[in-house]
Amino acid sequence: MAAPSAAMDAVGLDLGSLKVMAVLPNGELVRNELGGVGVASAVCYSGRERFVGEAGVQNLSANPANSVGAVHGLAGVDYAAWSRERAAPHRAFASSPDAAGHPAVTFTYRGAPLTLSGTVLLGTLLAKVRANLVAAHGAAAALLPAAFVCHPDAPPAQLRAFADAARVAGFPGGGAYAFPAARCAAALYARKHPVAPGAPPRTVVFLDMGSSQTTISIVRFAEDGGGGGSGGGGGEVLASVGAGAGAADFDYDLFDHFRVQVREKYMEDVEPGSKRGARLLRACKRLRELLSTIPEARTTVENLCADADVPLSLSRAELAAVCKSSLDAFAALLHAALAKAGPEVKEQLSSVEVAGGGARMPLIQDIVGALGVPMGYKMDDAALACGAAILGAAAMASGAPPPPPPADASGMSDEQIADAIEAEAKMAAADAELHAIAERKNALEGLLLSMRGALDGARGALLPRDALAPYLDEVDDWLYTDEAAEATLEQMTAKEAEVTARLREMCAGYYAAEEQERKAKEEALEADAARAAAERAADPDAIEEDADRDSRRLKKPERMRLLAKNKEEGNELFQGGNWTAAGARYAKALSHAAKFVDLSPDEQTEVDALKVALYMNLSQVYLKLEKWDMVVANCSHALKIDAKSSKALYRRGYAYFAKKQYDKSEADLDAAFELAPQDAAVLKMRSEVKKKQKMQAKAEKSMWARAFGAS
Repeated sequence: MAAPSAAMDAVGLDLGSLKVMAVLPNGELVRNELGGVGVASAVCYSGRERFVGEAGVQNLSANPANSVGAVHGLAGVDYAAWSRERAAPHRAFASSPDAAGHPAVTFTYRGAPLTLSGTVLLGTLLAKVRANLVAAHGAAAALLPAAFVCHPDAPPAQLRAFADAARVAGFPGGGAYAFPAARCAAALYARKHPVAPGAPPRTVVFLDMGSSQTTISIVRFAEDGGGGGSGGGGGEVLASVGAGAGAADFDYDLFDHFRVQVREKYMEDVEPGSKRGARLLRACKRLRELLSTIPEARTTVENLCADADVPLSLSRAELAAVCKSSLDAFAALLHAALAKAGPEVKEQLSSVEVAGGGARMPLIQDIVGALGVPMGYKMDDAALACGAAILGAAAMASGAPPPPPPADASGMSDEQIADAIEAEAKMAAADAELHAIAERKNALEGLLLSMRGALDGARGALLPRDALAPYLDEVDDWLYTDEAAEATLEQMTAKEAEVTARLREMCAGYYAAEEQERKAKEEALEADAARAAAERAADPDAIEEDADRDSRRLKKPERMRLLAKNKEEGNELFQGGNWTAAGARYAKALSHAAKFVDLSPDEQTEVDALKVALYMNLSQVYLKLEKWDMVVANCSHALKIDAKSSKALYRRGYAYFAKKQYDKSEADLDAAFELAPQDAAVLKMRSEVKKKQKMQAKAEKSMWARAFGAS
C-alpha cells in the first residue's frame, strides 16, 4: 500500500449501526483485519478479555448482556430519548445516564463492574479503525484527521461527542471535521459524474437508508456549481431531511408480528432482549433481506420454544401489511424532502441515487419509483465516507485544520479525555497480551492434536504409545485448569516450550523421520521452482494458474482475507497494465476460493459469486493478452456457476469472434442480448458478427461458383 500523500489529507468516517466505513479521499477503503470492508460496530467484554470490531460480532449474540452494538448511537444523545427508541427493548446490556444525561453502559470486566460512557465506547471503536488505517498505510497515516459524516439536525452534543471520541482514539488535532450527509454525497457525485460543459443542470435525490438512520437529500448540479474536484463540495443542496429510523424498524415490526404468532401457537412469549428474542430478531432480518430478491421467504428459528424449532414464512404482501407504519413514515420523509426543496423540483429530478441496505427493499423502491425518475446505483455503502474524506482533504488543502469541538457543556473535559486515552492504552496493551497468549495456547493445542493424529498415522509405530498418550492427556487437562486460564504470556510460552522439548525427547525417532521427509519435500519444491522458472523464461507471458500450494484447513474469515488480498493485488496490477502479473494474483485468489470448507448454503453462494468475478477478471487479462482459448475457458468456468452471466457470454462471444468461430460467437452474443438487451457493447458485437457471417457466406458462394465454373 502506498503511504498517504497530499491527496490523502483526511480519513472519512461514516458511523453506521452495523459498521464504521472508513475511506480515503482517493476512494481507497480502510479494511478490517480480516480483509473485509468496514469495522463492525461492536464493543464487547468477556471475563478478562475485550473484543472490538470484527472480534466482537459473535459476542453480540453469544454474550449480549456484556456487549454493545450500534456504538455511535450512544454518544452524545439524550438518555431519556435513547431509552424510548424502538431498539431499546432489544438491548440486553445494563445502562444508565451519565453525569451529562447521556447513555453509559456497565460491563463486567475482570470480575468487576466497569461503566463507560457512549463517547468513550465510540473512542474505543474508532481506535480500532485508526489501528487498521495505520496498519495498511504506515506511520504517516497516523497524522490523518477524522472527517465525520453527520446527519441532518445532528445536535451539538452529538457532534461534540464525535470530536471527543476521535481524540480518545488518537486522531490528531483538537477536534474533527463534521460534514452534513448531503454535502458528502454531493462531493463524491460531483467528482465522479460532473455536469459536462453546456449540459443542463441535473437535480438528484440521494437516499441513504441504513439500519437505524435514513437521510434523503436533494442536490442540484450545474456546470459552474463546483465540480467536486480538488475542492470537493459541488452542487447546491436544496433539501436534506433525516429520521432516526431505518431498515431495522421493519425488523422490529416483524418481531412484534411473529411474537404474537408464537405466543398464540406455542403458548410461549419471546421477550425482546433475551437470547431467544435475539434469535427471532435475526430471523426477521433474514426474512426481510430474502424478500429483496424473492417474492416469498421461509426460515426456521432453532430452539425458539421449549424443544421446538419454529418455522417462519412471509410474502412481500404480508411484509407490506405488517410494516405499513414504517412504510408510511418513509413516504412522509420523502415527501418532506420534496416539499422542502420546492414545488417545482419534482419535475426537474434527473435520478434517485440510493445507498444502504434498506434502499434495496422492493417496497421502498416502489415508493421511490412513484417519482417517475430513474433509480441509479452510483453510490455504495462507502460513498458518504468518501465524500467526507474529499471535503476534509479540501479543507486541509485550504489551510483550515479540524475545528475545535462544539462548545457544549456535555462534552468531555481535557482531563477526562486524557484519562480515557490512558485507560484505552492500558486496555489495548492487555488486549495485545491476551491475543498473544491465545496464539501460544492455540499452538499448544495444535501440537497436541497433531501428535494424537500421529499415533494412528503412517509413522505411529515410531511413537511410544504407552507413554505418549497419557502425557498428551495430562497436558490437555492442564489447558482447562485455573492455572492455564490465568497464565501470563511468559508462563504460556514457557509451557509450550516445555511440552515441545518433552515431546521431542520422548519421540526422537518420529521427529527424525519427519525431518527427513521435510527435507525431501523441500528439495522437490526447489526442483519444481527451478522447473517453473525455466518455463517462465521460455514463455514470459505464461500465467501460472497453480501458483498457490497452500493446503491448510483455514477458517472462512482467514481464507477470505487471503482471497481478497490476492484479488486486490490483481486489481492494482491490472490497473497498472501488468496483465500477466495480475492474472497470477487472480489465479491465486481462485485457488483460495477452492479451499473453503464446511460452508453453509448462503456462504457457498457468496463464494460462488467471488469465483465468477475472478474468472471474469482472468478473462479480461487474457483478452488483453489476446489468448483467446484462455478467454473461452475462463468464461466457460464462470458460466458453469452462473449461466445467466451476460458479461461471461459477451466475452466468450468476443473470443470466438477473434477465433473466427462466428456461429459460436453468434450463439453467445444472442444469449447475452436476451439478458442485457440495452448493453451497447453486446449490440455492437452482434452487428459485427452478422457482417462477418454475411461476408463469409458471400465468400463461400463465390468459392463454390468458381469450383463449378459458374459465372
